[in-house]
Order: sequence, then structure tokens, then C-alpha cells
Amino acid sequence: MDVLGAVDAWATVVGALGGILNAMLSDNLFLLPARVVANSNVTIVRPGVVMNGLVGAAAGIGVLRAFTGACTALHESTGSLAVAFIAACAVGAATARWMTNEVDKRLLRAAVAAAAGAPAAHPDTVSAIKTAAPYSVFKMASGLAPRTRLSG
Repeated sequence: MDVLGAVDAWATVVGALGGILNAMLSDNLFLLPARVVANSNVTIVRPGVVMNGLVGAAAGIGVLRAFTGACTALHESTGSLAVAFIAACAVGAATARWMTNEVDKRLLRAAVAAAAGAPAAHPDTVSAIKTAAPYSVFKMASGLAPRTRLSG
């Protein structure tokens, strides 16, 4: 493997680590993407560790190629490469965070829709919803809505 290939590989790994860090911080610590059926019309895909890592890896290599000039950094100093790897990790985490924020917004919209059709909730449930992660808010709000029975 040539030097530029090694730099690309490291940037990919570091970006993936940034994405995995985001998965840990954003309540997405499950391996594969998971589907959540919000209602009959809305299905939300939660990314999981693998998808966060892939998005982070793509962003890491992208930032290395687009903004740091890896070829020039190789000839200047190893300090430039260290900055490039830190940038790849940060951009990998930030890009994966952007993706999980979009998923969280969809989960919270579905939670509000479920809660809007529910009778008044117990104060303990309301307090728990105030500090819960978006997926937990969705699960709690979905449990508030009354279940309709089919007469037959």
C-alpha cells in the first residue's frame, strides 16, 4: 500500500470512529439499522452503529480529500496529518450526528402526533418525557394513546 492509500485508510478509520462515537452519544448503540413503525403511514429507520460508522467513514475520507490536501500534508509534516485526522474524526462525528438528528426529529414528530390523541398523562410520565431520549419519548407517547377495539 502506498503512503496516500495508508493516509486514506487512516482517515476512513478515524471518521468511522467519529461516527461510532456519535452512536454512543445519541442512543443508537445497536448494531444494525432498526425500523420503527410510527403509524400505518410512517416508518422511521434508526441508524445504529454500522450506519453511523459508514457515514462517519465517508465524511472522514471526504474531509481529508476536500479540505486538507493530503498530498501536500504528507510532504510538510506529521503535525499536519495529525490535524487532518482530528478533523476527519470531528467531521465524521458531526456528519453522523446530523443524520441521527434528522431521525430524532422524525421520532419526536411521531411522538407528538401520538400524544396529541391521548388523554391527559400521569405527571410522572410527563416528567419522564421531559428528559428522555427521542426514541424513549416516542415509546412513552405511543403508550399514552388509547387503543381502539374493532367490534366484530
